[in-house]
Amino acid sequence: MKLDEFRKHESIEFWMDQLATRRKSTREAYLGDFRHFCEWLGQNPDEILDQRKKEMKNYDQEKKHHYEVKLKRYIANLNEKGLSFATQKSKYEAVKSFFASHYVRLDLRRTDAPSGESIGSRIPEKSEVRRMMDLAPDLKWRALISFLKDCGWRIGDVRKLTWGDLKKPEENWWYCVKVTEKEKVRGVGIIGPETTELLTLYKKQREERGEKVQGDSLLFPSRFGGVLRVEPISLQISRLAKTANAENVTAHSLRKFFRANLELHVPNTWIKTMMRKKIAGSTGAYTENRPEKLLEAYKKAYDALRLEEGSKLTPEEERRVKEMTKIMKAIETKGKDEDWNLDLTELEINR
Repeated sequence: MKLDEFRKHESIEFWMDQLATRRKSTREAYLGDFRHFCEWLGQNPDEILDQRKKEMKNYDQEKKHHYEVKLKRYIANLNEKGLSFATQKSKYEAVKSFFASHYVRLDLRRTDAPSGESIGSRIPEKSEVRRMMDLAPDLKWRALISFLKDCGWRIGDVRKLTWGDLKKPEENWWYCVKVTEKEKVRGVGIIGPETTELLTLYKKQREERGEKVQGDSLLFPSRFGGVLRVEPISLQISRLAKTANAENVTAHSLRKFFRANLELHVPNTWIKTMMRKKIAGSTGAYTENRPEKLLEAYKKAYDALRLEEGSKLTPEEERRVKEMTKIMKAIETKGKDEDWNLDLTELEINR
């Protein structure tokens, strides 16, 4: 079921109203996660709610706790497929939230929740980022990875940038000034020669394919011209890292890469302004937020972000690049119908 149709269910509308004070990104994540649960069950949200209300009145404990059992089986299924603890937990919380918002809370024990731990992303080496770019399936993904390591912004903010957002005071040094979607913080994102060159080439490629790239055109659109979704971006970057033998490197790692490599060269509060991070207390009133001054400091420190040259790909790695290209086409084709909760086991790359 398409997401727009899923939203129209009465029980979903009520749930979203109950979550009105939560961040939009949280609501959207819950919506996608619960839809995946419904598809696994083979029931729509209204049917689930009606059945839950009837079962709550039943004296038969097995029938009364029907959905508690189903949720535990669902999480076990996700675990068998190899989905991360963080993903399992997110989907578990989404299902709990749906029932709780309708005042038919699931009777769950602490031990019923997904067990495990999230393995934190680490700061990648320059050679690893370079390798990931070498393994990227096309120019768009090379430019996107380079943008993330040069700018330090969250994927959720980068994916909605347009060509009109970019200011070009110098040929190879561009910046944009935006307010974050997540925390409503103003930031000045800057990119250097490695990224501006790739973006210029990518724009030229799009135009040669017949696209009219204008100010309102997305920097990194999906294959169908829409906004790339956070989950496919994260998935693809994690896969590239895995293929590049960069364990525990994720999309968020590129944000860490940016900060760690600039720390010895640029004041911490200036880095936070570049990254669109909130500056605590009264310190924010005294930090530098003029784009021209930040750009000046960034240019002097850019060698810290400049990547090492990668080595030539082996035939086996070239095969993986072709395989990942097919995978991304599958992911973005799903994205056209807003059905991006894919079975990751079907997309696994044989290493």
